[in-house]
Amino acid sequence: MNRFVGLVLLTCAVAGNPAPKLNSKRNDIVAVVEVEAREGERPDIKTTFEPDYFIDFGYEYDQFAYCPEGTWANGYRQKTDKGCAGGGECSGLNGVELVCSAAGGTNNEAAVRVEVDVPLGLDVNWRYVHMCEGGFIHEAQLLAQPSQGFFGDDSGANGLNVGCSDGNRLLHEEDVRHTSGDQWSDFRSCPVETVVCGVASAGYWEVVDNVALIKLMFYCCEGAPQPTQTPFEFEF
Repeated sequence: MNRFVGLVLLTCAVAGNPAPKLNSKRNDIVAVVEVEAREGERPDIKTTFEPDYFIDFGYEYDQFAYCPEGTWANGYRQKTDKGCAGGGECSGLNGVELVCSAAGGTNNEAAVRVEVDVPLGLDVNWRYVHMCEGGFIHEAQLLAQPSQGFFGDDSGANGLNVGCSDGNRLLHEEDVRHTSGDQWSDFRSCPVETVVCGVASAGYWEVVDNVALIKLMFYCCEGAPQPTQTPFEFEF
């Protein structure tokens, strides 16, 4: 049986010590705590959206991770297979982690994660943290691969990009490795006055076809503060 783990990662201050902070170049998160699949579902969820994908192989969503109440997703990082195992077996997107904040921008108080544990691969790692400059995540697109047939190597989803409510899109091709036929989907987004506050995933891993994550669903919550934008200054 495959083991799917939903993880919540919280950064909290210890007496006399400030809470550790994330930045765009940090590649580690602290205090990993396992949680039950739907524990912590938020009451302020208004709706969901799914970035387009080609095929889900019959798998349903089975991991669910939510930012703590009063915070929303303002950054993310992804775990991807950039090396692939012998014979070109690629598992693509293995995990997604949302950084959560009450204020938005580069602030952070917590991080939540969905992940499939893939034991094979030459470079299966968490990539850099990418943060919104002055808002929260409100849209996403998926790098997805169509079915490769019985003898082909299916990798499902290969990567994730997101867009922020301040108008910036965090596009990071360097995080992913493309495989046969994969394409970036169109962006899908939360409704007006809502932003991303959680994520659900579906996926599996088998030795004969080491697919990891296949599809993602994002939760949209209301109540986030409006994004702050740095005014543009002309130089003469």
